[in-house]
Amino acid sequence: MVTDDNPKPALASSGAITLNRPGKVCAKRAGGHADVEMLFDGKTLTLFGKQANLYT
Repeated sequence: MVTDDNPKPALASSGAITLNRPGKVCAKRAGGHADVEMLFDGKTLTLFGKQANLYT
């Protein structure tokens, strides 16, 4: 990403996805702008924002 002012901001984040068939998923993303986790057990989807301490 390059802005009009010429600085090149560094954005670093990492993520991981774990699949357990049939239908179970865990995805995590962590970095400067996000620290979130998504869980799906085949019936229920849960999203959790660790920094904000919020879930849905």
